[in-house]
Order: sequence, then C-alpha cells, then structure tokens
Amino acid sequence: MALDYFQVDAFSDRPFAGNSAIVYRLDAWLPDAQMQRIANEHNLAETAFIVAQAGGWRIRWFTPLTEVPLCGHATLAAAHVLRTVGGVTEGTLLFDSASGPLPVTYDEGRLWLEMSVDPLQEEGVSLTVQRALGIDVVDVLAGSDLLVVLESEDAVRYCRPDMNAVAQLGWPGVTITARGAQCDFVSRCFAPG
Repeated sequence: MALDYFQVDAFSDRPFAGNSAIVYRLDAWLPDAQMQRIANEHNLAETAFIVAQAGGWRIRWFTPLTEVPLCGHATLAAAHVLRTVGGVTEGTLLFDSASGPLPVTYDEGRLWLEMSVDPLQEEGVSLTVQRALGIDVVDVLAGSDLLVVLESEDAVRYCRPDMNAVAQLGWPGVTITARGAQCDFVSRCFAPG
C-alpha cells in the first residue's frame, strides 16, 4: 500500500527549523498497530493521521512509542497541509480529537489553534523534580502533565534535563516555562516516556 505523507516544520518560516511533524491524510483509518509502526518508522515527536468526517476532521497523534491524546504542533501541521496541498479553503477547520474539539482558524497568513484548558493544581517544588531538570525550580503545577515554572527565559533555554529521571517522575509530559523577555512566556516540553 502506498500512502502520501507530508513533513511540516511548525513554528518556523524556514526548512529544518521549528517542530517537525508528519501528516497523513487518510480516506479511512488504518489499524492502530499499523499507524503505530508508521510513526515509529518516521521517528519524529509526532505523526498525525487525519480522516474527513461530517463537519470537519478526526485527528489522532502517535509518537514513535504510543498514541497520545493531544499534540498542538502536529494539529497546526495538519491544518497547514489541508490548506496548502489539500485544497481546503474554510476559514476555520474543526478537528475532533481524544481531547475534544480543536478549531484551527486561518487569519492573515497565520494559523491559530484553540485548545481546551487543562486545570492545574499546586504540586509543590520537590528535590526530585529539581534533580531531574538539573535546575532551580520556582513552582510546580500538575494537570494532565507537570508544569514547572523556572526563574527566567534563559533558564528554560539552557535547561538540560536528565531524560531518564524525567521519565521516572510519573507524568506523561513535563513542560518547563518562564516569563519571556519579548513575549508573554517561553516553554519547552519533554515526554521521554
């Protein structure tokens, strides 16, 4: 079976930068195990599979190891593929996902993704988190993933986590964040598991 796919560098205006994602536009779903093998073969952070449905698109994301419930950059990549090579011209594309509806709006040359809010609770700073990240931590909040607040944009940029230790924290993903110097905030996400 031959399938067309597209590699998109999200969050960038040039090749080989930003966050890469693979996008497959399918006529019908492949078996889960086959989609997982395809994602493993590509070996990028995410491979998105989309199928048209009434009122929009169904989207699923696979890492090389597992299916995940949400991926922002691969959703934007899928919207880009639909607009640039898929002939879709609607101002807003609606993706149905395991995490609920994800509208992506095209406005003045940009794609805007609206994601649902993940309620956070205070987790508290721990030595285990600080050691895993190898950096001082200001605050730790927990939702579906762990959100770790750092002191500065530079702290986020230069953080070099111990990925084995991050995987042992017990969360699907760990996001580090801080106020940005020329933007509201900066962040990096790690999901070694």
